[in-house]
Amino acid sequence: MTTNRKGVGRTLKSEAKPASSYHHGNLEQALVHLATELIAKHGVESLTLRLLGERLGVSRTALYRHFSDKQTLLVRVAEEGFAQFGDALEAARASTSPIDVFVRMAHAYFSFAQKHPGQYRVMFDASVLKKAHTAKLHAAAKRSFASLLDEVVDDNANLPGSSPESIGARVLGLWSLLHGYSMLAINGQFENNRATVTKAMVASVEALLKGQRADR
Repeated sequence: MTTNRKGVGRTLKSEAKPASSYHHGNLEQALVHLATELIAKHGVESLTLRLLGERLGVSRTALYRHFSDKQTLLVRVAEEGFAQFGDALEAARASTSPIDVFVRMAHAYFSFAQKHPGQYRVMFDASVLKKAHTAKLHAAAKRSFASLLDEVVDDNANLPGSSPESIGARVLGLWSLLHGYSMLAINGQFENNRATVTKAMVASVEALLKGQRADR
């Protein structure tokens, strides 16, 4: 599908507020939040610091005090996304619900992507991650998957033939399944409603878990 960037640009500009409308006390955080919102609506390619400034009604100089360029801003969007993502997965793992822990985590994973499509896209944008050299971003990304890895390690301890290779294969399988469902959903590839898609996602996770555990 071809994107009409001029049309998107006009749309973004039409949303701009006059300078007098800006009353945020924290411009840096406001930029991150607005960038996330606009990415979800129009895509990361259409985001520019100039348009953010017009939308918030602040000068370019004020923007550059916080973010020297678009890449720096996207890294910050990804950092915050991974931090929230990690919190959601850890909370699901720590829950005392009788539902299988991997199913709880799958719900948390899928729900995060649905609620934060802009951030989710940036978090897994290779061009952002490859150019990011901040320890904070990589630590946040690593932490977000620590819960899943740790749970697989714990689960494998109760299965015969456990090995680092089998653990790695299980984590990769679960992650790939959840990421695939999430990206297809936020890109509008499913015709069914969210509840139906979520039910299918859970069924897929349960089938994968059954196969993984049987193979051990």
